[in-house]
Amino acid sequence: MSSRKRNAGVAVAGVAVMAACAGLFSWWNTNLFGETEFCDGVVNSADMGSVLDTQGRLSTVWSTGSKVPEVACGVKRESKFLGAEPMEVTLTTAVHKPDFQFQTHVWKNPSAMSYFSKGSTGAVSDERGWVLLPDSCRDKIGTVYPARRQLPETGEVTVVEAVMNQGTADRAALAKMLVRAAQRIADGAGCGAGASTGAPEIQNPSGLSTTDAAAVCRLPGFKLPQNALVKGEATAGKERTTGSMPGTWSCGLELSGSAGAKVWFSAAPGAHVVDEVLLRDDGFKEIPGSEAKVDWSRSAAVLTCDSKNVYFSMRWSDEYYDLDPADGVARAMLQSFVDAAGKQYRCPLGGIVLRFPPEGTPKWLRRRGFGAVGQAGGIDDDASAGEVRLFAVSSASASQRRRSPGRQSSTSHRAASVAKRTALARPFLRTARLAGVIPARSASSPTDIFRRAGITSMSTAIGIR
Repeated sequence: MSSRKRNAGVAVAGVAVMAACAGLFSWWNTNLFGETEFCDGVVNSADMGSVLDTQGRLSTVWSTGSKVPEVACGVKRESKFLGAEPMEVTLTTAVHKPDFQFQTHVWKNPSAMSYFSKGSTGAVSDERGWVLLPDSCRDKIGTVYPARRQLPETGEVTVVEAVMNQGTADRAALAKMLVRAAQRIADGAGCGAGASTGAPEIQNPSGLSTTDAAAVCRLPGFKLPQNALVKGEATAGKERTTGSMPGTWSCGLELSGSAGAKVWFSAAPGAHVVDEVLLRDDGFKEIPGSEAKVDWSRSAAVLTCDSKNVYFSMRWSDEYYDLDPADGVARAMLQSFVDAAGKQYRCPLGGIVLRFPPEGTPKWLRRRGFGAVGQAGGIDDDASAGEVRLFAVSSASASQRRRSPGRQSSTSHRAASVAKRTALARPFLRTARLAGVIPARSASSPTDIFRRAGITSMSTAIGIR
């Protein structure tokens, strides 16, 4: 064989090797000849690529399949030899209480979310997001387990949610993907009429700013009770707000001091927390003589303001719980918030005066400190018709029971701490969340929780009835 032929053969082989390498490189690092749709056709490659905005190839990690209208899938984007950080997202349909975004630790900091100001109801952050499915989908779409599916019960709603397992997402891109995915899921189940299809407008949170003691969360007249602060451990510090009143709004207080405590306040038009569904929850009770409904266990109230329902709530971080604030702090803190924020929603001025339900107040609620005006230790069992303000408090009586700021003594300290934690934990325990990569739905009532967790005896020991 002549040298010319040998050289030609070598050249052809070299070209073939280079072509193979180029093909592999393209396969590993681009979406050439790749998947065009993900999560069983719910998300197209353009929307998914905008969320997983890094170099590399998009590929399905896992999926439940398309035999049911519910969706649960994972998608990643990764490359070889380019040094780009991989990204991965989980997309699911999930069942929650309507106000889950304000009440659960799964969604962490409500003041860090960007809430949709127009179009669909939802919110996004750099790491997660959700959008509400139409109410007509409640009997058609729920959440899916490996071996079964579960529709929402009374007092629950279905959402489409995304969680970034690796990397962070552009908020606008994540919101756009969620809205389009929700539309396709609803259309597939035959309940998509009226659902929004356009890219939502989002309101990004503010930066951290110093808290004004006379206008907490930038609300004129909103003040924290003096006995809510603990010198050296939890004092006025920084705050962040998101959204705008009279739309969905939230504020997070990052208290200064060694405790690292946080408190969140949130408000939203009733329609944004699906008030018709929310108020079916057994926790919300009508208060005779007023247009308000209150769920004492979740520190939340729904008031009728300008002929529309408005939702108000408060949540403490675990670090603030650990300070064991005096009885009545929760009442006074939320009362001050409702009085100040209510003006922005055109709520009745002059304070909301409530009465406890005729059947009386549970012992766990009395231990939490929701007592009648002038009562130091809770509610007088004989004062059946005693009028109370929403979360009113006698700070002098509370302070007399404290040995030092933020502390109570011996047995009463421990019992009060357990009771407060149990009461305030209820909405968290019964809220659906993701467990790993499969959406898990928690029990829908405290009774179910106690049965499944096997702690009924403990609930009896601390006086829950």
